[in-house]
Amino acid sequence: MYYIYCIYFMNKISDEFQKKEEERIELFKWVIENGGISTNMEMKYIDINNRYFVASNLIKKGEIINIIPEKLLITKLHPDVKMYYDILIEIPFFKEYCEQLSICSWMSIEMDDPNSFFFPYFNYLPKDYTCFPFYYTDEELSLLKGTSFLNEVFEKKKQLLNEVEELKVLIYHICFN
Repeated sequence: MYYIYCIYFMNKISDEFQKKEEERIELFKWVIENGGISTNMEMKYIDINNRYFVASNLIKKGEIINIIPEKLLITKLHPDVKMYYDILIEIPFFKEYCEQLSICSWMSIEMDDPNSFFFPYFNYLPKDYTCFPFYYTDEELSLLKGTSFLNEVFEKKKQLLNEVEELKVLIYHICFN
């Protein structure tokens, strides 16, 4: 049974990622064009393990295999995100969530801009989340019965639903206070 559900879910995830081959190539080109370095790694699909970024040579312990320039990272220090951060940090209710909210706020606007510097990254993000356990159907979840993974799915789902409730409270305070 374990083997059957592993194959089923690996195929589900694999199908989703195979659809994104063009976006994946554009993402890797974007990283390299902007100073990213990858040594001893190559982009190639291996069906058996559903891998796209694989070692081309033996990687020694402690060896650096990827370098991602700071300008490709989306953090509270990014100049555009910092604008949101500087506003939200002043609101006491948001201090705990300030960094996440500032990044999410900026991304929610920036993702719709096809001219965005980060478009190759945004374009690679999933548009359909049905391959994530949170969205599995009851039938798919029944395939996981008797595994520790099923408990992990339920715990993660509970955690996400709690976070949604916390966000609802935040939104209420934004709108009505």
